[in-house]
Amino acid sequence: MSNYISAQDISDRMGQSRIDALCANSGISSANMLAKASENAASLIDGYLSSAYELPLSAVPAMLRNIAVDLAEYELYKLSSSPSIPEKIKDSCKDAVLFLEKLAEGSIRLDESISLRKEINPVLLVSADSLMDAESMKGF
Repeated sequence: MSNYISAQDISDRMGQSRIDALCANSGISSANMLAKASENAASLIDGYLSSAYELPLSAVPAMLRNIAVDLAEYELYKLSSSPSIPEKIKDSCKDAVLFLEKLAEGSIRLDESISLRKEINPVLLVSADSLMDAESMKGF
């Protein structure tokens, strides 16, 4: 499972019977589907958070755990043989991504105890003057 959620977190939200139903015709065990959905959610979260926070996080705030469950639930539907994803699940996923975008841009912050990413000094490139310019290339 990921650093953000456990299989139990997903099961608590969805219920084991719904998870089993999604996994039934996929040919993948529920444990493996839960692990893959959790991993996919964690990768997406890390992608957004890496621009603003030191990873791995020292602690996972409850709001981020809820976001991870929203994303994992969506991922379970994508991984399953279900012909469609319920609108409620799609909306929760969209809201989760919007929240992550705001975290990445810094308009909202996680708990103050979680370390922000340290600024990286920009690289300064210096080169010699050009050997050829418009004036020296006249006639060619």
